[in-house]
Amino acid sequence: MERRDIHVPVVAYSMGDPDQVAICRLWCEPSAAGESQRDVPSDADKRLAPVAAPLLSAQLFESGCVAAMAVRKLGLRPAPLAWWQRLRPYAWLESRRLFAADAIPTLGSSAELGLALALLLPSARFKGVAIASGSLSGEAPELRDRDVAVHPVGRLEEKLRKILDRSEALLAAGRGPSPALCFTPITDDQGRSVAELEIVARLRRQGIEVVPIRWLSEAIMRLGCERLPLMGADRLVLAAGLTFGIGIALAASAWLWRAYPIPLAFERGGGQAIASEPYLACVTTDGRHTIPQPIARQNRIPWLKGGQKLAWSVRVGTPDAWDARVLSTFGSRGYYLLFAVVSAEGRRILVDHAPADDHRKTSPIYRTIPGELWEQWFQIPPAFEEGECALVILARRDRSFDPNALGRALAAQAGPRQGADWLNSAVNFLQSQAPGFLIYQFGKSNDVPDRCQF
Repeated sequence: MERRDIHVPVVAYSMGDPDQVAICRLWCEPSAAGESQRDVPSDADKRLAPVAAPLLSAQLFESGCVAAMAVRKLGLRPAPLAWWQRLRPYAWLESRRLFAADAIPTLGSSAELGLALALLLPSARFKGVAIASGSLSGEAPELRDRDVAVHPVGRLEEKLRKILDRSEALLAAGRGPSPALCFTPITDDQGRSVAELEIVARLRRQGIEVVPIRWLSEAIMRLGCERLPLMGADRLVLAAGLTFGIGIALAASAWLWRAYPIPLAFERGGGQAIASEPYLACVTTDGRHTIPQPIARQNRIPWLKGGQKLAWSVRVGTPDAWDARVLSTFGSRGYYLLFAVVSAEGRRILVDHAPADDHRKTSPIYRTIPGELWEQWFQIPPAFEEGECALVILARRDRSFDPNALGRALAAQAGPRQGADWLNSAVNFLQSQAPGFLIYQFGKSNDVPDRCQF
């Protein structure tokens, strides 16, 4: 917190000698961690007495307590993000400490206005020199719920003359005038209007504007400190909230990255396979060409026999999707893919990344760029029992599939069910493992005619 001094002219009380006017510098600072407890009067406000406790040696303790109570009565609103102060409305005030640069014995109350403004000056928009002389003690001609009246003080004209002398001395020493506001009561102790005093015009020529006020809030508005500043506790709460918000945002982003659907769609295989669905991959007798053929159907259900090759062309994602842009930005090679074939009757599970070739010992990790076609085939094992089967194609962004682990988990998840119930359970489990999935159900029968005879 920036230190801002306020200059307060007071009458310095001395035994036997004529009382002299002196200028006292006042300011406030945040309370220090582990500060020692000062001996304050037992009848003082226990919550506000520490604010004025450093003024004990300057004999301004009582004036400091009056100033602290006046600021508390104003009920100033905290800054918009000061969440800690919303939980503890007076935490900011109770954490301030008032200080005086010089111990100037005084019996009056003319420092009370300056002490109140010293508490708020660090958060003021006005950056010039602040001067104040006024009392906050006494009965106000009228009452306001959130304001404190400013009362006249003695020898005000002499105090203003002291300020003028100080300004002229600084100017003679080569220090140019700075914008200054001097807050005073509306009248002096003799009932004269302060604005009409001759000394006020002289101060104005020196760049010091005398601002007579009736209420403390008028000085607050002029200085521009209508709101309390942030405390360290507010910043900690904000930091914790920001950290929590970032964590939630990251968690939501991670969930979105992992769970946002990936569109998958079957494409036509070509040749006579004109439907957008899987097809037979028929190899010519010389083994040099593969010819797509539609799968035989009985009662609208596609049927294959052992040894036939089930093939598909799948459009994986879209090239202009948000995740495709993210993948391309970080140089990713696209989505991870996997297919699984499950058989209801024999409760068999075949999980792989790509078709099983004789020469390959392990299943490679297969990936494709968003918007591209994934073309693969799978040879139906003759050992599959006849009955209902399903091809399930999965796609996800964040990591590759572990076929062995997925197969074990699928077998455990499906449980002791039989037939169609087991097949449905297995398919539901598989599609829950990735945000992109396609399901193609077919039947396996050895009585299916062979469409690959040319």
